Amino acid sequence: MEKVKMDIGEAADLFKIMGDRSRLSMVAMMNRRECCVCDFTECFGMSQPAVSQHLKKMRAMGLIKERK
Repeated sequence: MEKVKMDIGEAADLFKIMGDRSRLSMVAMMNRRECCVCDFTECFGMSQPAVSQHLKKMRAMGLIKERK
């Protein structure tokens, strides 16, 4: 397993991003299988733009990757 170095500020940002219940649930779902935005809109009862904003924040932190 690759070791990742992270400073305190980066760690705080990670905890802030993953402190959201919806994002944490999304990561758990994606850990089991590949998901699309429509999966999350149905599961969480969120609009597509709201789901996209959650995914954008996780992509910016390098937590998830996008595939079209």
